[in-house]
Amino acid sequence: MDWVGATHCACLLRDSRVFTWGNGDGGRLGHGDTKPRTAPTIVQTLAGECVAKVMCSVWHSAAIVVVPPYMKGGLLYTWGTGYHGQLGQGTTKMSLEPVALGDLYAMSVAVLDASLGMYHNALISTDGECYSWGSNKYGCLGRPSEMDGMPAN
Repeated sequence: MDWVGATHCACLLRDSRVFTWGNGDGGRLGHGDTKPRTAPTIVQTLAGECVAKVMCSVWHSAAIVVVPPYMKGGLLYTWGTGYHGQLGQGTTKMSLEPVALGDLYAMSVAVLDASLGMYHNALISTDGECYSWGSNKYGCLGRPSEMDGMPAN
């Protein structure tokens, strides 16, 4: 399964290995640096993990990793640039390697599916709940009440 971002790509093989290539700015490839890759290169942090899905956006990437006790979903890992909070890693602005979202784990949220926007993300949990984070400009998080009192641009 292949995913294409604005300037980078990811490929998930049937054996759960994840490869990325393209523009490495901001760490969006997940190789621990910001170097570009002209050929598919394995994401070492995810090697040996049971990766169910990988996604690319403009500035960041993500993967769903299935680990016990989760059986129908998994943990969400994000990496790349998150200046608008799209990594979901708290105060982290940039992550050069995949990092599991600890807040979701602490809440026992198993991720069934996720989708990445340029500055925001959303997921569906195995319980059917929807979570979103990142920039809420134009109400893209699906929570327009949070826009009350914000200046219209």
